[in-house]
Amino acid sequence: NALQVRHYMYAGEARARGGLAALQAIVPQALALPAGIAEVLSSELDTREQIVRLLGLLEQAIHFLDAVGLRPGQAEGPGADGDILLSAYLRDVGAMDETRLASGLPTSVAQHAMLKHIRVLFLTAEDWLAGNGAGPGVDAANLLPGVLPRYRTVMPAELRDSLLAACARCSELAAVL
Repeated sequence: NALQVRHYMYAGEARARGGLAALQAIVPQALALPAGIAEVLSSELDTREQIVRLLGLLEQAIHFLDAVGLRPGQAEGPGADGDILLSAYLRDVGAMDETRLASGLPTSVAQHAMLKHIRVLFLTAEDWLAGNGAGPGVDAANLLPGVLPRYRTVMPAELRDSLLAACARCSELAAVL
């Protein structure tokens, strides 16, 4: 016997109802995207429509994780640390059609993004959609995707050099470089 759960989702609901915060309790989230995904993603998402499709799939993944967890009955073991491929989770647990996955997930995300990357992917795509920071056709080194434009300013060169030097000494900050 199979249990089928219908989800009624509203676009843009993931952040409003606390889905991003709840996500960390279900799957530990990475602070940054792997370099391979980050480098290629902005060239793969070159239209607003592609970003909207990606956000829709990420919201669905957040809803599924919130509703059923990693896999029904799995709280520990392989994948509990978020090392399950996002596309495999959407296909196998979310029962999502391959055609929809192929049209909504950029190749780099489909092949390399894990469940632990959902939050950073969501914040980055949301930021690009709002026209803030890096995005399609813009420099991809967006360090703080959720920071509103009114809180952003140009960093003085001296401070930037100091930050880069500090990041070079600390392996945890390597993603900033």
